[in-house]
Amino acid sequence: DTFINWLENYEYEDLKLPRPDITFFLDLKPELSKKLRMERGELKAGTKQDIHEANEEYMIHCYNVGLETAKEKNWHIIKCYDNDRIKTIEEIQDEIQKNVKKYL
Repeated sequence: DTFINWLENYEYEDLKLPRPDITFFLDLKPELSKKLRMERGELKAGTKQDIHEANEEYMIHCYNVGLETAKEKNWHIIKCYDNDRIKTIEEIQDEIQKNVKKYL
């Protein structure tokens, strides 16, 4: 939380950047994210995980911190899965558009 507060102060107070009207957290469980990374590796010859992706414990920690931050900051959480099925790009886009339309 300290880092997020520092970052927000830096961006919005020091740099005078405009605050966003809406922020999304695209929620994808770590085990499904891992599945996507594995499929990506199989599709692209020579593709390998970066140092962060290779550490499963780190990825789980990042997910948990991200989700916790999204809840604390009242971001819109877009669930990118149903049970163990990753939603399609179109399904995720539709949900994002529904949320954005509320601000138009």
